[in-house]
Amino acid sequence: ATLIGTAPNMIFLSQYETYFPDEKSVSFAEWMLCALPIALMIFFACFLILKFLHRKTLRATVLDKKLSEEMYAKLGKPSYEEKWMIFFFILIVALWFFLKDISFGDFTMKGWPSLLGIDNKQLTEAWVAMAVVMILFFIPASKEKKTTLLSWHEVKKLPVGIIFLFGVGFAIAEAVKTTG
Repeated sequence: ATLIGTAPNMIFLSQYETYFPDEKSVSFAEWMLCALPIALMIFFACFLILKFLHRKTLRATVLDKKLSEEMYAKLGKPSYEEKWMIFFFILIVALWFFLKDISFGDFTMKGWPSLLGIDNKQLTEAWVAMAVVMILFFIPASKEKKTTLLSWHEVKKLPVGIIFLFGVGFAIAEAVKTTG
């Protein structure tokens, strides 16, 4: 439902902007406006299919509200780090959503780069994500941990193989296109 939801969505946008450079790009908000209803229909279709396939199991299943409440209570209050991450999650979604101008027929709501006088063709969702992630390297975590919200040690644990897989795919596609 979102532009950054899966790698193929981002690949589509990249290819679209490459092959149609003079056309208006698809914004995060426009993508969601188109894709969210489709995603919701697919979600409910899957729900109904699974409910139909497993109706005997579901009838026998009893949901224990008290157990759910106990598990929720065990979570406790959000920690200092969790509060920061919630803030940055909301921030990045808002920055993505309002990155490009949003048109409503005759009315156009300007994106934040336009309001700040920045050429928004230079800014992409990836740029926004990297800028926010860089900030996480500088915000201190709680005093007990004596580190930052994000450390290089944690970044090294990320599975970057998929990024290389897509990158190699792009390189091979470009090589085939260039050489004919």
